[in-house]
Amino acid sequence: MNKNRIFKKVSFAIIVFALVVGCVVLYQTKTYNNGVLEIYASQQDQYIKLVLDQINLKKDTSGSGQEMIRDILGSIDGSEKEYWTLSKEDSLLFVKDVTESDRYRGLSTASYYVSESGRSFLNSLEKNKVKHRFISQSGKKYIASGVFFEVNGDEYKICLLTNEKYIINNNEFMQAQIIILIGVVLLVLMLLVVSMIMAGNIDKKQSQIDKLNEQIQNKNLSIEKIESELSMLSEYDVKNTVFKEKIIDRFMEKLENKNITSVRFETVVFSDAGAYDIFLKNSQWMLDKKTLKFEIDSVKEKNAVMLVFIGHSANEVKNIMQMIIGENDKCLTPCEWRKSDKKLKEYCNDYLNKIIEQIG
Repeated sequence: MNKNRIFKKVSFAIIVFALVVGCVVLYQTKTYNNGVLEIYASQQDQYIKLVLDQINLKKDTSGSGQEMIRDILGSIDGSEKEYWTLSKEDSLLFVKDVTESDRYRGLSTASYYVSESGRSFLNSLEKNKVKHRFISQSGKKYIASGVFFEVNGDEYKICLLTNEKYIINNNEFMQAQIIILIGVVLLVLMLLVVSMIMAGNIDKKQSQIDKLNEQIQNKNLSIEKIESELSMLSEYDVKNTVFKEKIIDRFMEKLENKNITSVRFETVVFSDAGAYDIFLKNSQWMLDKKTLKFEIDSVKEKNAVMLVFIGHSANEVKNIMQMIIGENDKCLTPCEWRKSDKKLKEYCNDYLNKIIEQIG
């Protein structure tokens, strides 16, 4: 199983979701900003129209048209967020207030409207028709509203520029929306983090489950192996069977794997074939399934059997041997293996070699 697969999938989904939400938020914010600016621009156009109407009302009065316009603009408060410009043909006459006007006096409009968007807007103005456009000026963005008009035969252009940043920063409704948006974003982030933590925990639990399943599978394999071995042993009728010498090693290996702590070895050499047959009959009734009989094939001219007592005490083995062997049969030197000794297979082979030497 791929580790942390749920965590990876959830993390990928969260990243994609965050990117989509971010793009949607940016798009909606930009759309909202443009909507707010467009509404403000329309209001600003109305302001320009009111000033133009005021100029048209006073243009027939006595006095210089230029002075009259300057007086009207001078009566309007200027601020960091917005200011006015007045130009006659291509010359600046008024910028924001008297101080700014003195600064730009005698300069052309190109000296003030240095950006391409600013000059393009100024050149696009139409007579007595107020219009607006979003322009850049000195590294700042403005909403520019303006109109072209005539007074006493002279052509003038009047513009009102408002800093976009001020409009956005001072929009209480938008600030409330931003606060709500931030709250929603934080809530979503918390949910996403919780989802990632839960996904990580699920992966951790799944990993633990996988390990447990692996352990269970290993246990099942061990159980199947043991059952197979027990089944193999049960196929033999231990009480009625005398096994061949060549499979002794196999039995010893299996006995050692079964966590047996002690095994006693006894060897009987029979006087003749008749005594051997009597032994076989007696062993069917007196030996249990914890006693194995192996015919020692290495000594063909004599009938010899090695008995393997599993988990029997010395007294039990002694009593059994007295009942199953005849008077003329010979018991060779017994021995006992304990788990602390060498391996059972090796111990048995050493014992068997000694017995064969004694018999031979």
